[in-house]
Amino acid sequence: MLIFRENPEKFLCSLSPEMSLLSEFQNFNRQHRLFEKKSKILLAVSGGMDSVAMVELFHQAEISFGIAHCNFNLRGKESEDDQAFVRALSKKYKVPFFTKKFNTKKIANQGQLSIQEAARNLRYNWFEEIRKEKSFDKIATAHQLDDSIETFLSIYCAAQGSKVSLEFPPRLERLYVH
Repeated sequence: MLIFRENPEKFLCSLSPEMSLLSEFQNFNRQHRLFEKKSKILLAVSGGMDSVAMVELFHQAEISFGIAHCNFNLRGKESEDDQAFVRALSKKYKVPFFTKKFNTKKIANQGQLSIQEAARNLRYNWFEEIRKEKSFDKIATAHQLDDSIETFLSIYCAAQGSKVSLEFPPRLERLYVH
């Protein structure tokens, strides 16, 4: 993970030319008509491999984007480190950065919700606020309940050229790659 965090563009650029992840991403976007090249997309970035790969794909595809990061204050220093990493990522790509800290446990207790449900509600409500206030066309996420994108990327890199398909189930409305 550290190698990937240091050089996400090398990770994606080193993929086999016969089947570039960027090409698969662009083909998938065209096939499902998710967004246009002129679109302005808000990327939900956790700092994990899947969301960092998404940032690099949008950058390589030359699609305008901003980055939003939620700090749910659930993992102490790790949460702070993720936030710092994502902030640095936004500076690297010279894109707008939005971050918010949530007292997720308190909100979950008050609403009698699970931590996961509270975090999901906080995250998507806040993303929608940013989308409206900052005039983003869409919101893109790469968060998977079972980390299947991270698994896919790991397998894809190991395969280096085998016929692995990129399958991100599109979500309609404003959320994609969820």
